[in-house]
Order: sequence, then structure tokens, then C-alpha cells
Amino acid sequence: MTMTTLALLAALLGADANDDARAKLQGTWVVESFVVQGQRIDEMAGSKIEFNGDKMIHTVGNKSSVGKFVLDVQKAPPRIDIITKGPTGGDSTSLGIFEVAENALRIAGGVNSVEVGPQGQVLEKLAARPAKFDPQDCLLIVLKREEQ
Repeated sequence: MTMTTLALLAALLGADANDDARAKLQGTWVVESFVVQGQRIDEMAGSKIEFNGDKMIHTVGNKSSVGKFVLDVQKAPPRIDIITKGPTGGDSTSLGIFEVAENALRIAGGVNSVEVGPQGQVLEKLAARPAKFDPQDCLLIVLKREEQ
């Protein structure tokens, strides 16, 4: 096999693995715990995250926000990038990792920050992707699959 054939084969296998992981996420999940750098956010417990195709819909009470997600399961741990509207009105990407079992899901994400620039403009600083599921150093969401 040539290098081009090997690269194409690796890309196709990676796409299949990402598709399989995306299929496992599909449906509605209920937030059991939501911790930001060691602080529990109890108001988020019971909120729901629905994965539908490549869209992610987070519903808290009667308010929903829609974003999209991109997976890369070729990395260890598997990666999830969540793209939503940011504080400046443009896209904001949260870099994360995830772990999914049949009815359990954990997502750890970097905590982006916002600051005001010298001319008063809002600037978003992208946080690093967490390397592990440590609630002291990241945003850690623990979810269970919604019962039908």
C-alpha cells in the first residue's frame, strides 16, 4: 500500500469510529452533576442535553441553547469540541473530553474566560482542553440517559 492509501484508510476508519461514538450520544441526557473548577452548580442538576445529529441542545427550565459538537475518538481520551454562541456574538468553542457508556456520560471541558480589552471590547480566552476528568480543574458534567 502507498502512503496515500494508508492515510485515506486511516481517515475512513477514524470517520467510522467518530460516527459510532456520535450514535452512542444520540438522545436526551439528564444532568446529574455540574461542577465548575470545584464549585457545584446545583441549579444545573436536572437540566437536559439532547444530542441530535451533530447538534447539541441544552435545556434549563424553559430556556434552551443550541450548539453543535465535533468528536475525535482517535485521541486518548476521546475529544469533544462544543461550539456555541459566545459573549461576542460569534462562535465560541469549548475544548473537552468525554466518556460514554450505555446510560452514563461524562464531559470535561475547559473553562473559557471573558475579559475587557483596552478599548472596552469583550475578549474571550479559550481554555486548554482538560487531560482528565478532574472537577477541580475543569467543567465536569455527569449525565445519565433519560428514561423512555
